[in-house]
Amino acid sequence: MNILKDFIKSNAIDVISVSEEQILQAQQILKLDFDTDYLSYLQICGQLEFEYLEFYGLGVNPNSHLNVIKIYSLLKENDTYPKKALPLLDLGDGHYSIYDIETGSVLEWTKDGLVGQLSQDLEQYLLNTLNQVKA
Repeated sequence: MNILKDFIKSNAIDVISVSEEQILQAQQILKLDFDTDYLSYLQICGQLEFEYLEFYGLGVNPNSHLNVIKIYSLLKENDTYPKKALPLLDLGDGHYSIYDIETGSVLEWTKDGLVGQLSQDLEQYLLNTLNQVKA
């Protein structure tokens, strides 16, 4: 996640700091163990906003639409939602990018089920998405 960290610094992107306690609490509430990449994302960004993109994360109000705990709780009510995946970004029209903590892949999901794989790597997905907006 060093490339993401450099991108954030070089583009003067504001990030929200998140404590280890907040991360542990989120894991307990969601009953999930975050993998190394997702932990790094939270430690670096908390919750990431760039231009018009608003990624889900921690460090925002618990009732915020950007709080990963809140959106996960809503999405997992759908039978097709992968229970070991964390929402990353609302893609519009009911589509979401989600991060599968078991495989490390970023997937596209809609209420009808998985659409496909967007990336094999969280950092690469975040960088590709941010660079598309920057271009």
